Parts: sequence; structure tokens; C-alpha cells
Amino acid sequence: MREQFEISVPQDWGDITLKQYLALQKDLDNYKDDKEAQEATLIVHLCGLSADKIQTLTKESYNELITLIGKLFREREHQLQP
Repeated sequence: MREQFEISVPQDWGDITLKQYLALQKDLDNYKDDKEAQEATLIVHLCGLSADKIQTLTKESYNELITLIGKLFREREHQLQP
């Protein structure tokens, strides 16, 4: 039986710190030619999962996370937070 755990997914860009965003951008640049590595990088930085935890996810859970994270990138209006 697989270990169960909760995963927190940011609902909008206001849930992400500048430090998280900058680290994410740096790592995404490092993996610009590897879609799978970019997806894992998004999960690591935005959901706080380790690479080891990502490997324990079912394919369905992994795909659901990528879909939820993808919604952040489809947002049209971004308001600056103080």
C-alpha cells in the first residue's frame, strides 16, 4: 500500500514567495530541454515535495498536480502584493 500524504498546491501567484519564484526560474532554466525535469522542478518548488516523494506519486496524482500547477501559468491578471 502506498503512503498517503497531503500536498499543498498554490492557488495563485500570491501564495508564492519571491525567493521561491527566483529559485524556480533558475532551476527551470537549467532543465529547459527536459519537460519531465521541468515538471518535477515545478512540483518541488511550488508544492514543497522532495524528488524522492515525487517518485512515490501515482501517475494520476502526478498528472493532477501538473494540471493544478498549470492553472497558475494560465492566469491573466496578476496583482502585486505589498
